Amino acid sequence: MKTFLASLSLISLLLAGHAYALDGKNYNASSCVAFVGNGKTLNFSNIYNNSSSSILRVDCVATKDLIKKSINSAWIEVKDLSNAENVSCTLASHYNVIGESGGRIWSQNKKTNGINSNWQRLSYTGLGANNNGHYYFSCDVPKRTSNGASWLGTYHIDEND
Repeated sequence: MKTFLASLSLISLLLAGHAYALDGKNYNASSCVAFVGNGKTLNFSNIYNNSSSSILRVDCVATKDLIKKSINSAWIEVKDLSNAENVSCTLASHYNVIGESGGRIWSQNKKTNGINSNWQRLSYTGLGANNNGHYYFSCDVPKRTSNGASWLGTYHIDEND
């Protein structure tokens, strides 16, 4: 029995050294929280702005592992059917500064380039992070036009090891 437990301990230690490799995660846009606009509509865990009068602004949260130091890359899938505005998303890494009233943020903004009824992927490069911080996408989804509604779909964040 002692040999068996020792073997299990050794296997656990060996596996633990590789447990954090390739730690990317996919999220669905239905978890995004609207903070401006009331047109958020769900469809297959994607969201679209069903309002013809106001932009939809949402924050889409992501899990940050405590062992990670930064974002390696990220992407979000969008569909832009507005003839007036682009879908715009900012990837942010934010942390509060303990003992101060403010915080710090690293961010990158990407946007579509006009109408495209196909899903597009907005891709982001590396971004700094802090141990007590968190990640999120903040997106502006244009109001519905005669061409239809604009969408947010799956998003992905891949942390550095």
